[in-house]
Amino acid sequence: MTKRGFTLIELSVSLGILSLMASGAIFVMSLVADSARQSETIAKVTMLARAIVGDSRIVTKESRTDFGYVGDMGSLPPSLSDLWIRGAKPAYSYDNAKKTGAGWAGPYLPAVGPLEYSNQLVLDSWGNEITYSIGTGTSGTTGQQYRARIISAGPDAAVGSADDITAEIYATEVFSSVVSYIRDSSGNPMPNIQVKMNYPVGGALTTSTVFSGADGSYLFTEIPFGNRSITVEPKLVYSEGSGVSLNGDDVEFVMLSFTCGTITGATATLGDEPTPYFQQFRVGGTTVFNNTTDLAGDGQFIDFTTDPDISWSGCGGGGTGLANIFPVRVQSPFTQVPDQDIGAGASAGRSFRMRMNNFRLNENGTGGAVDMTGISISVTFAPINAVAIFSPVPN
Repeated sequence: MTKRGFTLIELSVSLGILSLMASGAIFVMSLVADSARQSETIAKVTMLARAIVGDSRIVTKESRTDFGYVGDMGSLPPSLSDLWIRGAKPAYSYDNAKKTGAGWAGPYLPAVGPLEYSNQLVLDSWGNEITYSIGTGTSGTTGQQYRARIISAGPDAAVGSADDITAEIYATEVFSSVVSYIRDSSGNPMPNIQVKMNYPVGGALTTSTVFSGADGSYLFTEIPFGNRSITVEPKLVYSEGSGVSLNGDDVEFVMLSFTCGTITGATATLGDEPTPYFQQFRVGGTTVFNNTTDLAGDGQFIDFTTDPDISWSGCGGGGTGLANIFPVRVQSPFTQVPDQDIGAGASAGRSFRMRMNNFRLNENGTGGAVDMTGISISVTFAPINAVAIFSPVPN
């Protein structure tokens, strides 16, 4: 047999094929490596987002238990490093009286390690720094409103291009509207009851105050997710069904005092045309206003402290308030709190019988008596803003 080697052409073709195969292998390996870097970066960005708002997948008895930085501090972190460096932030502490707590309880990332290596936590898998910004905007992907964004520039290292890897922290993941109703023991709405929400802001325990509306409802907005508490403080409450007319032109109703405090006066709103006037206002057995020629009218303030120079101080429940404080887990964009029944404790409050006597047509006491049966009356007591709203029925 004749021995024969490769020709130059055959050798060139073979080398070309090997080169193409090597290039293909390198290209495939590059794709695999980029895919791995992308997966690692997605995992890191997701981890950072969960450190901020908590992991909603962690539940106990069907309730969330992990609310991250927001849950403890009540606000978004100024920077990513705040997730593992406490700095000057207050340490977490629990307020036994308010049944909730506030403060930094990090680190909020697992296995942070020595602080000298913590800068690695904000680098993506291409070695570029992950950016974090706080600001309200609308997501171009979901249409939701976001409050913060965590962005890796991706393989091209340029933020704003198509290969960016972004985690958006939505307003619905951070803040909630909290709503409920205040009712008496018969289920009737109780207006103008003071309600307080206790929650952290910047790591400090804060209290916001609202008053229940005419239907007994109250609403808090922008409450950060986490374990919070609500304080219901009924101070002076109208006793449902107590408003009656006596002889037509006299009106009587009962107020229940749930706390100690001085009531300095009252303003009556009288719903009728023409608006009637009244000669006398009595609290219990004490006359606090009496004038036969210059009667009190709609919107006029009756000063308990100067006429006849007394103030009315009422204490209920043996001299202690009946504030009801209960914990609330805020874990969704809209939180419905069970209705609060404060009428059940009415027997512990001190009752005061109010009288508005001698309703007349004219301010000077002339024009004849006015029958107040069925006429809407609203009496607001200062300084606590307690309101009695009723239409007197025949006694």
